[in-house]
Amino acid sequence: ITAARAGTGLGDTTRKIGDFCVKLTRAAADGYLAQNIVKAAEMSRCDFLETTKLSMGCWVKSSTPNAARIAITDGATTTFSSYHTGGGAWEWLTVTHTVSASATAIDAWLSVYNTASDAYFDGVTLVMSDIAPTQWQPCPKVSGTISWKVNGTVATGNGKDYYAFQRPAIVRDVQ
Repeated sequence: ITAARAGTGLGDTTRKIGDFCVKLTRAAADGYLAQNIVKAAEMSRCDFLETTKLSMGCWVKSSTPNAARIAITDGATTTFSSYHTGGGAWEWLTVTHTVSASATAIDAWLSVYNTASDAYFDGVTLVMSDIAPTQWQPCPKVSGTISWKVNGTVATGNGKDYYAFQRPAIVRDVQ
């Protein structure tokens, strides 16, 4: 497959959310565009995700029936959405996946299959939930360091201090 950006100011102005979307074109073989959610090297620290449900939704546009769909894979199992109907309009596709106990990584896939065709993908939304998102939701990315001082003699144990996140968060490292 080939991947290209489509949208505002480009030769192909197709888009649904914001200024741009991705266009995947299938020529001779099935394929997908993958976004790594949890890398293989990080999976050993993410065993808490085993048996967790992940849900994804995405706006998809295709004029070819049974050619475009989305998926979540964990290296052991892959769960696919239904195919786009091929009606040429934007459709919201969803998929819910249960992370396997033998997961090796977690990826989100945008894919084209079965026949030479084009498909557009926009507004991908991934959540930790067994309820798939009903539409695209903007989520500003915030990255930073949180630190605090422990008074007195530093010792191991529970409940030394707490931090309450103001929104859903992923802790990537603790030192």
